[in-house]
Amino acid sequence: MAIVLAICGVARLSIGEEEIRLSALGVFIVLLSALGYALYITTVNKFLAGGSTSRLKMGGRKLTFYVFVVSTALFAIKAGTNQGIQPIPDSMSFVNLILLAIVPTVISNITLVLAVHNIGGTLTAVLGAVEPITAVCVGILVFSEPFTPNLAVGILLIIIAVTMIILSKSIQGTLRKIYRKAAHFQVSK
Repeated sequence: MAIVLAICGVARLSIGEEEIRLSALGVFIVLLSALGYALYITTVNKFLAGGSTSRLKMGGRKLTFYVFVVSTALFAIKAGTNQGIQPIPDSMSFVNLILLAIVPTVISNITLVLAVHNIGGTLTAVLGAVEPITAVCVGILVFSEPFTPNLAVGILLIIIAVTMIILSKSIQGTLRKIYRKAAHFQVSK
């Protein structure tokens, strides 16, 4: 239920006021990306913890380095199969590309690895669902984008989904108590 709410929330944030058109290829790519993200977090958790199925235990920076080496190789293969990479037109574009590589990529990946190491993969993934809300807040506060009803509904759905996941153990425990009391009440009649 929480996953469906989170997906609906992100969809509300992504879709404008116009009509909805979905591409089967686009949906497939998004699902493949979600699977890759889940596998990545699971793998990071195993490598950092040196779990029972893994003999490797490595630090977060070393793992991040290997992730970037593989990503660079895949990017080079992709660039080689298309028209290649456009040349960088000026020094300001070069600076912007370097900042784009460091701030949202390197720092984000290192903090993701540290979060998995410190709080676990599940809670890291749950907190990752809040990222679209952060992007919306930056868009509104920094870039003066309008706050629309779609954004409000999307944010609300994501917050409900994340809250449900965080409180799921507490909710399950409460439901078990209610079920036991109901069963005990039925037996005593």
